[in-house]
Amino acid sequence: MLIGANQKPQVSAIGQIVYAPVFNGYGYNQSATNGGTYLGQLNVSKLLANRKYANAQYEAISIQVQSTGNTAKISEHDLKKSITDQYLIVYQDKKQIEASEPVIELLSKETDLLKQLTSGGIYKQSDLLSFTIEYQTQQITLNQLKIQYRSDIYTLNNLCGITDTNQVDIAPPDITKHISYSLDNIPQFIKFHIDSLTIINSKKMIDLNYRPQINAFANAGLDAVQLQGIQQNFGFSVGLNFNLPIYDGNQRKLGYKKLQYSEDTRKTYRDFLSTQYKIQIQGIEENLKANETIKQQLIKQKSDINDLIEMNKQQLNTGSISITDYTINLRRLLDLQNDLNAAEIKELLLINSYNYIVW
Repeated sequence: MLIGANQKPQVSAIGQIVYAPVFNGYGYNQSATNGGTYLGQLNVSKLLANRKYANAQYEAISIQVQSTGNTAKISEHDLKKSITDQYLIVYQDKKQIEASEPVIELLSKETDLLKQLTSGGIYKQSDLLSFTIEYQTQQITLNQLKIQYRSDIYTLNNLCGITDTNQVDIAPPDITKHISYSLDNIPQFIKFHIDSLTIINSKKMIDLNYRPQINAFANAGLDAVQLQGIQQNFGFSVGLNFNLPIYDGNQRKLGYKKLQYSEDTRKTYRDFLSTQYKIQIQGIEENLKANETIKQQLIKQKSDINDLIEMNKQQLNTGSISITDYTINLRRLLDLQNDLNAAEIKELLLINSYNYIVW
């Protein structure tokens, strides 16, 4: 709108009253001042043959709009990545709580059984005390996990701009890996394309600054140098101004050189970022494969430790297993479950990082 307004005729009003008296031969030279000036005019001017320059300005605005929109997409994408990562952290807290609760429930049941076995002389009082301490330790750990879950929920709400403080039970995340991608469709690389358009437009603006410029003008009003007969000095004038740059110290050539440096820098950064993307994607792919191998190993080990716990329960009834060994195996089960949860969350975090890179 500002560019369009600048293309319309420009109208202005000017006024001036100057009185230069001479006393006893002292004063300004009358041939220079005419004794005074009385001016009141309405001026109109219009730059002619300026459509190409205006179009170049409109094009610059269009490029700026593209750049702003692309920057907004990048900011939104960054925020989604941060929110998703934090969501996965909260979900991992939830999975740790879910892993701890059945173990505590089992410890509670076994504590009641152990009290009976201790009364029957199968286990010592110190064994019961050791088992009770382990039970209490796991309860404290569970409470700490719940506090951490609550804290991470607040962080997630803060990222999302949510003021709700109610306790929530978040759903399992649904994250799938993007199948294919093209660098040309990624906003970080679209930015380089927009930068190229900006450089081309800047070159066009330099060229237009060296085109002839013609400005038409007209004015009407009063222009007089003395008050006597001033009513006869109302009139008007019209004319053209012509401007053509001839020499400005080779600024045009220097402007081209500066733009060429910008273009070389743009290409270098694009090539560098392209290489970085390929390395990052390759690293994520390798980490996903390694994490999957570890996850399968943990699943197998968890199955084995579950079988061992079941055997331990039977041995506990007969007093053929020490309390220490039993609690150690329970800790192993909990640690394995947490390690498996961590591996699953790591997989989702890696997929989120991959999707963040490839959009």
